[in-house]
Amino acid sequence: MHVILNAAMSVDGKIATRSGDSCISSIVDLKRVHRLRTTVDAIMIGIQTVLTDDPMLDVRYAKTKKKNPARIIIDSTARISLHSRILKTANEIHTVVAVTKRASIAKSRRSKVLCCGIRFRASPLEDRNDKDDLSNRNAISKE
Repeated sequence: MHVILNAAMSVDGKIATRSGDSCISSIVDLKRVHRLRTTVDAIMIGIQTVLTDDPMLDVRYAKTKKKNPARIIIDSTARISLHSRILKTANEIHTVVAVTKRASIAKSRRSKVLCCGIRFRASPLEDRNDKDDLSNRNAISKE
């Protein structure tokens, strides 16, 4: 397995400005990131990034016809907004939201989310005592 970590930070090591703005990269770097995305199968982010930045996680600036990578959102309690760009484009880009049993998704909300094409996967780690065993982290399954 290969993992690529891509992160932008300021000269002083911050990932956002004092006002919370995380758009600290140049357009040149944005295009580089989109080209990098064309080489991977999936992009994984946490729910706080979705709530703060409302990203698309696509390859629109890559100048290619390549398929967008799948989007994996780690959201233990299913806080993702029904109005997020991730959900609004889930019918176009394969999207998985990894949740835990603590995710109390009301039936009406879940049906709205499922209509968007989202797949929810509950983590098997909740039933295990050894939560640090990386070999058993199968929260996202291939379909």
